[in-house]
Amino acid sequence: NYIYDESSKELNKGIKADAIPNRLITWEKMTTTNVGLDFSLWENLLEGSIDYFYRLRTDVLGSRIASLPNTVGASMPQVNYAEYDNRGFEFVLNHNNRFGEFDYTIGANVAWNREKTVYVDQNVFASEEARRRGNVVGEWTDRFWGVMTDGLFKTKEEILNWADQDGRNNATVLPGDVKKIDYNGDGRITAEDNVLIGRGVFPKLFYGANVSLKWKSFDFNMLWQGAGLYDFNLASAPDYRLPFYAGNTPFTFMLHDAYIPEGNPWLPANTENAKFPLYRTDNYNRSHNSFAASDFWLINGAYLRLKNIELGYTLSGNMLAKYGIDQCKFYLSGYNILTFSALDYMDPEIDTSAARVMGDYYPPVGTYNLGVVLKF
Repeated sequence: NYIYDESSKELNKGIKADAIPNRLITWEKMTTTNVGLDFSLWENLLEGSIDYFYRLRTDVLGSRIASLPNTVGASMPQVNYAEYDNRGFEFVLNHNNRFGEFDYTIGANVAWNREKTVYVDQNVFASEEARRRGNVVGEWTDRFWGVMTDGLFKTKEEILNWADQDGRNNATVLPGDVKKIDYNGDGRITAEDNVLIGRGVFPKLFYGANVSLKWKSFDFNMLWQGAGLYDFNLASAPDYRLPFYAGNTPFTFMLHDAYIPEGNPWLPANTENAKFPLYRTDNYNRSHNSFAASDFWLINGAYLRLKNIELGYTLSGNMLAKYGIDQCKFYLSGYNILTFSALDYMDPEIDTSAARVMGDYYPPVGTYNLGVVLKF
């Protein structure tokens, strides 16, 4: 390395310490406990399984930097020290029966899991308030912290009578900006007003159902699937907070005109039904008013989707045998054709990273198929 000497205007050779090495890095360890029960009742009319698991991960790689003073002056190495545990259950239930030529199977499943931090390196907390906001040991992972909100400001008078949320006695706040709640009642909106506002971007609950019916030559199959206990954070996506970001064209649902009479952006003529705040371009407002982390931008990610549905009719017998065909099946099927979700303008199964939330992905499409299957 070279060091520039300002007085002599010369480059001098020098020594610079890189990160402290760790030659003892090893694999993390995992201990899993699983308890399960499989059952079948009434001659297989009802069958299913129940499973519960607990998994402890130890020696997880991490850097011990939070508890060290800034005077250390070196990048700390990755070491095997952190611990996390995960627990969950899965329940599967199926009902099978037959009435004459009519056969059916109806099934359902549900699974839940969640992770907790057992041990990581942390700062020494200066107060209980700092511990409330900063402690992660013994807490669930994947959570959203931010301020609670109470809709949008409607008038200037309302702003003047509200807690200071921009650090300037609300001088930069305008009607249409997000109205933040003063959680601790000190008259100012600060980091001390942050609380748990959401459940993170990863689903903790998964569920599904399947139906299979058969009568004579007809058959019908249907599969539903879904997930829940997670949230989408639109504040992480500039295209939602700033529709004209980097010269972009705004999404159609963010417009307000004769074709979209309700909801969407705040305007003087649309103060009651607005779903999005006043569109602003100033940088100060982006971080202090409408666009800081808050529950205003969280949307429940739970969904239920008709993933697959199929109706078929099968021909067989002497009529086909003379053509060398053992079986002929006609079918009509659909894939991704119906979804129930609060995300009426976004696919709930997308990756929840910022780029995906901004729409930088190719969404799944609904597909319909009409086909014939021949067996020789």
